[in-house]
Amino acid sequence: MIASVPDLNPQRLDELLKLELHLHPKARATDLYKLVYQISYGPSHMYPSLELIKAEIIAELDDMDGVYEPFFQDLGPFVRISLDCLRLFSEDFEDSAAFLAERILNSFLEAGITGWNSKWHAAKALVESHVDISRAEHKQIDDSLYRDVMLHHSHTFRSCYHPHYRIIHRDFLQEVQDFLNFTETMEIR
Repeated sequence: MIASVPDLNPQRLDELLKLELHLHPKARATDLYKLVYQISYGPSHMYPSLELIKAEIIAELDDMDGVYEPFFQDLGPFVRISLDCLRLFSEDFEDSAAFLAERILNSFLEAGITGWNSKWHAAKALVESHVDISRAEHKQIDDSLYRDVMLHHSHTFRSCYHPHYRIIHRDFLQEVQDFLNFTETMEIR
């Protein structure tokens, strides 16, 4: 487990929002809400069971359509890893899923998820400087905050980009790349 991650300053958060919109220009406000959450907490919203995480990865690999890019996306202290890395660069999905699941579990924050409402409200104006937040999206976000559950990607994001990824702490990225036998470190975008 990761002890903690520093809060991103507004300039760095703005860079990551711009990167997301460059990579996924049809992202909606709810997708950026999810991004800010992922930057703040990585995979800590998942149920902390190695076997469940592994099973979900295998099930998703079996059911994937399209390719999610980039393979590695900068989320400040964390990195999104496209499951296409496993699909394209691994010969044994089960071993690869187990390896990745362990890195995901080790990327959970020890303190869990604390202070999300205040982090979101601090980031909201910055998100609004990049995209309009519709009434429906405001309601979805407010409901997510109230119920303390994370939103899924928007329908637009899912249909355009096929988001099949997992999040790990950046400290584990080289281990994953080595496990998948990348001959050179792939660029993190």
